[in-house]
Amino acid sequence: MRHAFAAIVLVGIVCGIVGVFVILRGLAFMGDAIAHAVFPGVVISYVLGGNFLVGAILAATTVSLAIGFATQSGLLRNDTAIGVFFVGAFALGVAIISTQRSYARDITNLLFGSILGVSQEDLVLTGLVGCGVLITIWLFRREIVTISFDRTFAQSHGLNLWAWDQVFLLLLSLTIVISLQTVGNVLVLAMLVTPAATARLLTV
Repeated sequence: MRHAFAAIVLVGIVCGIVGVFVILRGLAFMGDAIAHAVFPGVVISYVLGGNFLVGAILAATTVSLAIGFATQSGLLRNDTAIGVFFVGAFALGVAIISTQRSYARDITNLLFGSILGVSQEDLVLTGLVGCGVLITIWLFRREIVTISFDRTFAQSHGLNLWAWDQVFLLLLSLTIVISLQTVGNVLVLAMLVTPAATARLLTV
């Protein structure tokens, strides 16, 4: 119970802060896509007997960078690239898990979370990654706020929009990954969007 309480407090704080920028930038669909795209990383970690959070972090980072490079090339629009990589990554995860003789309970818990199953190792990793996300946002808060409110103004002041977009996508990916154990794949979007959307309505 102590681990569960500490984990949900950490996740609530990190999701609340990152969710503000998700709402401002209209990236709710991106959050949902990354939440599903981490599935192959989780499955591969299970097959290899490793920590699923590590696999999820690697998968989320890979997918977010792949989406960034695809949109940077100009061949695909942002929403199209998100859809392609979202479906592709999830399909890869399903293909890998289908090769196993039985479905793991831990993989099933990925959908809805298993907050009472948070181990000390999971809690430490959640804390380290969550603190890293918050520290990064604090250090680069001016740049992140600027590109969230006025991209034209940010570009006129010499900010590399693509590079900062990738930084934010990585932060979003890490936030989603550390939330999977507590709230699951299905509800992580609610943690990101609902509190921030409510705050947006109350502060306009």
